[in-house]
Amino acid sequence: MESFSLRLQHAMDEKEIRAKELCEMTGIGKSAMSQYMNGAITPKHDRISAIAKALDVCDAWLSGFDVEKERWDDGSGTHVHVHSHGNLGEHKHVHVHGKAVHDHAHDE
Repeated sequence: MESFSLRLQHAMDEKEIRAKELCEMTGIGKSAMSQYMNGAITPKHDRISAIAKALDVCDAWLSGFDVEKERWDDGSGTHVHVHSHGNLGEHKHVHVHGKAVHDHAHDE
């Protein structure tokens, strides 16, 4: 599974958005954004969602799940739901448009 920080950098490069601009677009502080970008910490879902919206990518893709990068907007109001089970990062499920996407990277 590709890390959040790698996908964040990829999306920023693709959209030609600098960290300062992304901070302004999301309201996230420069220090926190720097930590997200260098992989020191992974943001909570509300911040992932804000970043994904600003970069026009799917929350689940940005989180590292094996889903399409494009943000879905079918007018249904469907959201991406991330569920964690057990210890942090141990076991996750994502539901996109009612379809479960499982993170197998942490199943060992």
